[in-house]
Amino acid sequence: MSPNSNNRDENKQSQEQQQQGTQQLASQWSQMVGQVLESVTGKNMSTTINFQNLEIDIPRAQGPSGRDLGSAKWTVNGKVVWTTELHKTGGVSAQFSCDFCNKTFSSREELKQHSTQEHSKND
Repeated sequence: MSPNSNNRDENKQSQEQQQQGTQQLASQWSQMVGQVLESVTGKNMSTTINFQNLEIDIPRAQGPSGRDLGSAKWTVNGKVVWTTELHKTGGVSAQFSCDFCNKTFSSREELKQHSTQEHSKND
């Protein structure tokens, strides 16, 4: 094998490892953002995230047929605000009933408290 083919193999391996690391990091970020959004969905709240000199470094990428797509480095200063609201729909209400005594409650939390206080000794 020639020295040039060794270098190509090493470069290809290095690029694959870098791409794997980038994909794992992107996956972690998307999971984190998903968890944050899930925690505020359906609740009346507003969340603000402030960024000061947040640097986002997009590594060099190659497209189809090895075409160079370039890289980027962004610096973000500012804030992201998202607000969620809980809307009640007309005529629809949820009720939660106790399996032991058939009492009904307007929320799962009330049912849980009732079950713990009234029926925990029945388990």
